[in-house]
Amino acid sequence: MNNIVLAVLQGVVVMAVAPFFSGLGRVIRAKMHNRRGPSIMQDYRDLAKLFARPESQSEDASFALRIMPPLFFAVAFMLAMGLPLFTAQSPIPVFGDAITIMYSLALARFFFALCGVDSSNAYAGIGGVRELLMSVLIEPSMLLALFAAHFGENVAVLHSSLSIAERYDAYKRIRNGEARVVIGTRSAVFAPARNLGLLIVDEEQEHTYKSENSPRYHAREVAIYRGVQEKALVLLGSATPSVESMYRAKKGIYRLYTMHRRYNRKALPPVELVDMKQELKSGNPTAISEPLLFALRENLQNGQQSILFLNRRGTSRMIACVDCGYVPVCPACSANYTYHHANGRLMCHYCGRSEPLPVRCPVCGGHLKQIGFGTQKVQEQLENLLPGARVLRMDADTISAVNTHEKLLRQFQEERIPILLGTQMVTKGLNFENVTLVGVIDADLSLYVPSYKAAETTFSMVTQVVGRAGRGAVGGRAVIQTMTPQNRVLTLAAQQDYDTFFEEELPLRELRGCPPFRDLLTVTFHGLDEEAVWHGAQDFRAMLAAQLASPYYRQEQANILGPAPAAVARVNYRYRCRLTLSCVNTRTLRQLVAYCMREFAKDRKYRGVGVFADVNSDE
Repeated sequence: MNNIVLAVLQGVVVMAVAPFFSGLGRVIRAKMHNRRGPSIMQDYRDLAKLFARPESQSEDASFALRIMPPLFFAVAFMLAMGLPLFTAQSPIPVFGDAITIMYSLALARFFFALCGVDSSNAYAGIGGVRELLMSVLIEPSMLLALFAAHFGENVAVLHSSLSIAERYDAYKRIRNGEARVVIGTRSAVFAPARNLGLLIVDEEQEHTYKSENSPRYHAREVAIYRGVQEKALVLLGSATPSVESMYRAKKGIYRLYTMHRRYNRKALPPVELVDMKQELKSGNPTAISEPLLFALRENLQNGQQSILFLNRRGTSRMIACVDCGYVPVCPACSANYTYHHANGRLMCHYCGRSEPLPVRCPVCGGHLKQIGFGTQKVQEQLENLLPGARVLRMDADTISAVNTHEKLLRQFQEERIPILLGTQMVTKGLNFENVTLVGVIDADLSLYVPSYKAAETTFSMVTQVVGRAGRGAVGGRAVIQTMTPQNRVLTLAAQQDYDTFFEEELPLRELRGCPPFRDLLTVTFHGLDEEAVWHGAQDFRAMLAAQLASPYYRQEQANILGPAPAAVARVNYRYRCRLTLSCVNTRTLRQLVAYCMREFAKDRKYRGVGVFADVNSDE
């Protein structure tokens, strides 16, 4: 009883002084803007005028309009009673609960918005819609803030967007044991956690776990090493495990746990392979096949969403002259320019150099033709083929500001945009219940890159993106477009048959001397002088071969391949060539390579030539 009396008195006091603080806020804002502003007691005067007016209400007023004023007052008074303002605890604990407060405010906002929409005034209707939109945007953030405030003391987040000060604070909390859980990107594997018990590497097959800068480490391998050193459990998770990890699991080095169904027990979506050669023969010049276009139109009619995947940004893969065959090439790199329609320029995706698109061929004056498709070109074609349909594009050209990736995904979900078109960033981690169609454009693009992981990467990307469909109540489907529908990797990906892919990929790896049977230790040479780079690589090979022929290293299993030009032989005016060792990766062999690199660096003849080593590089 005493608590109730105290709560009522507190509510009366809070409601009585609230106009004063509201007026105080107005006075402060006016002073900051160098204007006079209203009196600090203006809100009391407004209330007096309001209560002095006679009550007026339309006969056509709905239930929402009649209940809104007392509801607003009731919510405000209830919160004034329940908040712990004058005591350490709430007089009425249930009303002081944060979730209760939020949903009480949401109830008032709902009726306010309902009144606006229900009124005959167009501006009031717009205001009602605005209130609902603000509720959608603000209240989830409030919930996240509450959870962060509750659990944040035990959780630390590490990623590249943190400032130096933020990263230092996170490291200090982890080192002192204040943060018991660390969540982060690749570099989080080095977090100074003490008494480490569990390391989880999600999507362990991802190539982004491999650092392309010194030190060139693989986060998965570092996690395994830390797990062994600190006797912690290491959990590697993936729907399409890397061949190396699955091989170790089959050999009993790892313990294998398999989920035979999707997490929500939904059936895997049926997949249709479309032969794009037949589409070209039938007179379809676009990147969208007839089966995919039909499926997109059907989804639009049903109010369902679609995701399209194309692993190439820009408008066209290259520009070529139809008369002389001239192709614009980046002068700083041995790579063709890619045309970007958004800025009307030719761009190099290696060094970032760009040039305006010439009107005519600079060699013969002939007509320039666009060859191939990029995400920008496909977006244009979709907007032409499906007039009025919104297409949201997500690639490296649209992801520029901080958190833009999250903003685009939130926009896709909340605004129910019909089509999401993107590169690799749309293939994993997305869970939209309204997405019932997935389309893969040019599925065989990654099959022909110069990497021993080409088949594995293609299978993983196709399987992952197909899995984005049918994750809600409505079943999904997928359409894969390819020039080689008979390709074994694509047919197995369409069937979601990882086990068969693994069994067929393994003997090919063994035949070529690739992981998991042997490691590929790559030594890369780079410099501005092509001849010096080439001769340096040859001299390094001779030095390494002489050492391997000595009795001390004769037991090492290593075959020297190359030197040969890198896949992109010149990047930003620096020439690159590579020496590859197909070997059993032992400490002795790594020490030998390190010794040869130190001796090479001492040679004044190759002062302008840089050298670095990497293990199992994707390139």
